[in-house]
Amino acid sequence: DVLISQLWHDHDEKQARRCLSTTLWRLRQGLESETNHPDVFIATAVTGEIAFNFESEHWIDAIAFEANVLQGTAGPLEEMDATQAQLLEEARQLYRGDLLEGNYSDWVIQERERLNLLYLKCLTRLMHYYERVGRYDDSISCGQAILGVDPLREQVHRHLMRTYMKSGQRALAAQQYKVCEDVLAKELAILPMVETQMLCAQICATAV
Repeated sequence: DVLISQLWHDHDEKQARRCLSTTLWRLRQGLESETNHPDVFIATAVTGEIAFNFESEHWIDAIAFEANVLQGTAGPLEEMDATQAQLLEEARQLYRGDLLEGNYSDWVIQERERLNLLYLKCLTRLMHYYERVGRYDDSISCGQAILGVDPLREQVHRHLMRTYMKSGQRALAAQQYKVCEDVLAKELAILPMVETQMLCAQICATAV
C-alpha cells in the first residue's frame, strides 16, 4: 500500500496494483540470474509486505554505506585506526549523491538528509584522521568534499587553512580564507568569525 501511494497515487487501486506487479516482475528479470539463487524480493500475500531478500546474491549499497560509517566512526576520534579509515573510504565510494534525486516525498527527503549527514560525518572523521597521521593531501581532499556539499562550514575552512600551512602551502591557505570570506558574504552577508580572521592574520604574518 505504501509503494502504491508513493509511486502510483494518480492511478485507481486496481491499476496501481497491476503497475506494482509489473514493476516487481521487471526488477526480478533484471536482477535475478539464471541460476537457482533465491528471489531478490520476498512478497507476503497475507500481510501485503514486500521485502529485500538478504539470502539472494545481491546487496544494497545504502545499507552497506551506513554499516561502514557506523563501524568507522565508532569510538573516540583519537583512537581511530587504519582499519576504520578503510571502512570509511569504502563508504565514501559507495555514496554517489542524493538519494532518489528529483523525488520530494516527505519520507524521501527525511532519508536523503539522514544519509547526507552520515556522509558528512564520514568525511569529517577521515579529514581529522588523515591530518593526525600526516596525510595532508588526503585530509585536504576530504575537507574540500565537505565544502562541496556544505560550503558554509567555517570550521572546515579553518581546518583546510591550517592543513595547507602544515603542508607548506601558505598561498593556498590564504586563498582558502578568501573562499570562506566570499561564500559567507554571498550566502549570509556576514564576515568570517574572529577565530578565522585571526588565523588568516597569522598566515599572512608567516614568512614565506
